[in-house]
Amino acid sequence: MHLCLRPVQVSEKWKHVELSLRPYKALRDTYVLGGVDEVQQVLEDSAVMMAAVSASRYVAGIRCVGRGGGSRRGEQSTSNARRW
Repeated sequence: MHLCLRPVQVSEKWKHVELSLRPYKALRDTYVLGGVDEVQQVLEDSAVMMAAVSASRYVAGIRCVGRGGGSRRGEQSTSNARRW
């Protein structure tokens, strides 16, 4: 698989992920997250894919695709998912 396609695949996966919200008790305008299994699975898959890309010696040509704090956001998302 081409390295250039991996970031695009990660982005496409996230476009189809939805967070489900459930009302919290009888409180108005207060919600809690529903099941986060799908989110956690996509997060783990994305982390593995991007780690594989980052570890490649051929990544220099496509490094600009991942710039802009994406890695940091990914780390923050992973940290938040673990807290849940």
